[in-house]
Amino acid sequence: KGPRPPASAALAALVAGAPLVGPDAAQAALLDPKRAKRILANRQSAARSKERKLRYISELERRVAVLQSEATTLSTQYQILQSETESLMKEKVRMEQEMLQADRDSMDKDSLHLNLQKQIDAMRQSLGVSA
Repeated sequence: KGPRPPASAALAALVAGAPLVGPDAAQAALLDPKRAKRILANRQSAARSKERKLRYISELERRVAVLQSEATTLSTQYQILQSETESLMKEKVRMEQEMLQADRDSMDKDSLHLNLQKQIDAMRQSLGVSA
C-alpha cells in the first residue's frame, strides 16, 4: 500500500502541512474524511510529542543546573577537606618528632641518673657510708 495521491488542491495543502482552517479544510474533509481526520490526528499527536519533548528538555536543563551547583559545592568542600588533611598530616609529623625527642631526652636523663647513682654509690663505698 503506497501513498495515495491527493484528491484536490485542498487535500494536497492539508498533506503538505497547511493549517486545517477555512473552506479548504472543509473541502478536504469532504473529499476524503478519513484521511483528513488521520492527518489532523497526526498533527495533534506531533504537537503533543513536541510539547513533551520541550518539557523533558526543560527538566534536563533544570537537573543540569542543580547538578552543576552540587558539583561546585562539593568541589569547594573537597578543597577545604584536602587543606585540613594536609594541615593535620603536618601536625602529626611534628608531634611524632617531638615524641622521638622526648624519648631521647628521657633516655639521656635515665642514663645520667644511672651514672650519677653509680658515682654516689662508689663515693659512699669509698667513704664507708651505707645507704
